[in-house]
Amino acid sequence: MRFWGCVPCTRVAVLLPLVLMLVFAEDASTQEQDVAPTEGRSVLDGVFSARQARRGERWFVQSCEQCHRTRDFTSGQFQERWSGASVGDLLQFIQNTMPPENPGALSTDRYADVLAFFLAANDYPAGEEDLPAEASTIMDVRIEPAPAEEAVVAPTGEGEAVGPALAIDVP
Repeated sequence: MRFWGCVPCTRVAVLLPLVLMLVFAEDASTQEQDVAPTEGRSVLDGVFSARQARRGERWFVQSCEQCHRTRDFTSGQFQERWSGASVGDLLQFIQNTMPPENPGALSTDRYADVLAFFLAANDYPAGEEDLPAEASTIMDVRIEPAPAEEAVVAPTGEGEAVGPALAIDVP
């Protein structure tokens, strides 16, 4: 029987710690990257168009208003539920649950239009492009708390706030 000697053992003893050090160093750097917050888009970046929001309002009136009111999607409770989530998650939720008697009955474009209407109703800024109808493409778009309403300065010039700004059409 032949004894292999210490030469291979010496190589393993020298190389093994180096290999392990590289593996653990790579694993640690990967973990640091995974934990770091990712920069992405948010609803504050204008992720829907004003035209799309107007279409969404029409679809909302036609398909959703028999059970819901706009205030259902602009309340503090709605904000608490969805702030921090992705727009893609909200779109999927709407598609999978509405209308209750026939979830998914609308086209994906119509669901995206209704979601754009919700975002506009929450005073998020409109952009140039429509919100994509494919949820997977907007999973990186975060829902942030709604922007604070600006106070209207009293005409007396004293600077007291009289309430939120309202857009009123005068004939």
